[in-house]
Amino acid sequence: MESESASKKWVIAGIQFMTPLKPIYTKRETEKKHEDDDAAKECCTTPTSPESVIPCLLKCPGAPRKRKAISRSHCNDVRDYFKPPELESVFIRFVERA
Repeated sequence: MESESASKKWVIAGIQFMTPLKPIYTKRETEKKHEDDDAAKECCTTPTSPESVIPCLLKCPGAPRKRKAISRSHCNDVRDYFKPPELESVFIRFVERA
């Protein structure tokens, strides 16, 4: 372990330095373009047939209409109210005698 850590560090004038990083090799742009074309052919694509196209938006239907109100004036029923004969006796004034 000491030999591995010693090989990874440099010591100059008592200051420790790490070994320089390994160089990174990149490809030229022309090689990248060819690889991109090949990758694009292998990659998934969106289907363009007429069956797979999303249909155009249709016009929204109109708002529902209110129902007609039922008129009750057409009823031929005669309403009879209860009229007790003693109804006036309920509402008699009581006069206080002084």
